[in-house]
Amino acid sequence: MKKYVNDLKLSTKITAFITLILLFSLFLINAVLIKSYYNTLIRKEKEKGNEITRMFAQLSVNPLYRQDYYTLESNVIQLQKSPSILSARVYDNTGIIVTPSSNEVANKKNNFIIIQEDLTIDKIVIGKVEVIIDLSDSVQQARIYQLKMFLSSLMIVILVLILLYYLIRLIVLKPLTNVINSVSSISEGNLDQQIPIYSNDEIGILSKDFNQMTLTLKNNISITKSILESMPGLLIATNNSYKILKWNSQVSRFFDVKADLNESILWDSIPFFNKYKEICNEVLKNNTPIRLHRESYINKPDQFFEIFLFPLVIDQEQGLVISMDDVTETEKKDAQLRQAQKMDTIGTLAGGLAHDFNNILCGIIGTLSLFKHKLYHSASFSIEEAKRYTQTIEDATNRAEDLVQQFLSLSRKHEIHVSKIDLNQSLKHVSKISSNTFDKSVSIDVQYFPEPALTLADQTQIEQVILNLCINAYHSMTIMRPDNQGGVLRLSLEKINADKYFIRTHPEAMEINYWKISVSDTGIGISKENLQKIFDPFFTTKAKDKGTGLGLTMVYNIIKQHNGFIEIFSELNAGTNMVVYLPHLATENAIILLKEEKELIYKGNQETVLIVDDEAVILQIAKDILLESNYQVLCASDGIEALDIYKDKMNDIKLVVLDMLMPKKSGRDTFIELKALNPEVKVLLCSGFKKDERVEEIMSLGINHFIQKPYTLHKLSKMVYDILKGNSSQ
Repeated sequence: MKKYVNDLKLSTKITAFITLILLFSLFLINAVLIKSYYNTLIRKEKEKGNEITRMFAQLSVNPLYRQDYYTLESNVIQLQKSPSILSARVYDNTGIIVTPSSNEVANKKNNFIIIQEDLTIDKIVIGKVEVIIDLSDSVQQARIYQLKMFLSSLMIVILVLILLYYLIRLIVLKPLTNVINSVSSISEGNLDQQIPIYSNDEIGILSKDFNQMTLTLKNNISITKSILESMPGLLIATNNSYKILKWNSQVSRFFDVKADLNESILWDSIPFFNKYKEICNEVLKNNTPIRLHRESYINKPDQFFEIFLFPLVIDQEQGLVISMDDVTETEKKDAQLRQAQKMDTIGTLAGGLAHDFNNILCGIIGTLSLFKHKLYHSASFSIEEAKRYTQTIEDATNRAEDLVQQFLSLSRKHEIHVSKIDLNQSLKHVSKISSNTFDKSVSIDVQYFPEPALTLADQTQIEQVILNLCINAYHSMTIMRPDNQGGVLRLSLEKINADKYFIRTHPEAMEINYWKISVSDTGIGISKENLQKIFDPFFTTKAKDKGTGLGLTMVYNIIKQHNGFIEIFSELNAGTNMVVYLPHLATENAIILLKEEKELIYKGNQETVLIVDDEAVILQIAKDILLESNYQVLCASDGIEALDIYKDKMNDIKLVVLDMLMPKKSGRDTFIELKALNPEVKVLLCSGFKKDERVEEIMSLGINHFIQKPYTLHKLSKMVYDILKGNSSQ
């Protein structure tokens, strides 16, 4: 019933309500009027009956006293002839009727009244008379009056309802209908709709307010749309199911999307974002923004983009906003700045590295000379001594290899590659470089986090930041001090929960977990005036020939790009503490760090391998390793010789180990000609360079895999084994 009433139109509800009120009011009025009319009729009949009864009593008192029953009977007969008299009776003082002609009145007949009056002589009651008055005519008149009143009331109700309906329709329903129609039109997106205003009453005020609200909404939407369209970058808003809710025209133009994106799924409409599904889920799950730097789009290979994903609350439900900006020019300038700073850092480290390499070479050369002397001149040279000497040489070469790897990571032009990294490993790499290059007057204390310290970052850039801070700390304890006395360099890593109290004192922080990397020293410190300028480009407190002033500028830019921030605590002659904050990455997404494999040898089945290298020493070492690994080996000292050998023994050669840089014909050109001779040729590329863009360009031609020099018996034998068994590809 309630649902039925709620579904009725307002006009029907108002009409029904007024009708009920009118009917109820008229019912009460009719009831009162009819009751009053009926009472008036009865009162008149009663007065008339009283008059007749008094006259009848006067006529009957003497005859009853004389016992003249004939006269009494005659009076009764005469009185009962009146249409309004049902019965007339005379009683003696004992209550006995003395007039037999008196009519009997049926008990069922109730439309009458009985009037009695005593008959007295000298105040002595000798009897009484009774007259029964018929009220049928009065009742009939009352019924006719009631019917007339009902018909009149009905006509009045109908006329009033008609009049009220048109008045309500004109005064209330028509303006209200205009409001409803306008609201419906506005809800469908027609914000140009205006509600007509006919009066200054409540509906008129409502219409004015609604028109003003619509105008404000239209202006706000226009401003929002203008802001969206004026943005040079791409902007997309979705709900938590990744249905697109809003976007600017840059999106359609950039991705060449002609269809309407509204309510479509992000991945279906714009496949480019498929690779970011996991990151989008992480943003919604953890309610924390993520910024991705130097992203690329296959249709625009020469451009770089910054993608910013951050959560959005829509109608108490979570959503996602994706911002994508072209940062090609900025990235080019930053790359130049980073490379310049790398070169400056390398210059600082070169002396220490040369010193350390001399120490390593001293260990190798000294051990080899002792080995040679014992081998040729000592009759008691034992296997245990030989093992000890070879272990010493191996340890020294491993140390040299680590130094070269770190040096190459720092020196080459590195493309930004964001991945999950363990900051413990980064601290370990930097501390190793520092301990190998810094003066021994500086002691290094490192405190690692007991678990993997995971973050989303470019490992090379983060290590460059930490190394740069370490070099600054080292300089403040050595070359910037008159006595060059040294000190203590401390590196530590801990996890910080950025709650609301932390954010109050760190405005750049978000309410998430951070990794706190501290690099502190006991050097000369920084004055308060210089602390304000410490991140300015080309500002330095060092001597002119000791620094470029780009180091901390680079540090600041890199940390900002990784959604982190940096703060400095320093006091003159007391030291400096540089603190870097980087976003924490949840442990459920942890990288599993594999333990190093044992130095095993992987043996082949007498397959023929062609080795191509212009360095005779490398060629001999590779040959010896593969012979030891049960392969047949052919050797070539350059690309031309290699092609001649391959043409002659193509069917026997199962793999070519090819050096990248050679005279006469490079590894790239040699591979292209080998591929022309045999499209199925298997090639393992070798180089002293890391796997950078030069290597990647040659690998993209179809080479199976890459191995960096120097390599061990285990590494080369395993790589050759995997390629021949089909277990490895680029």
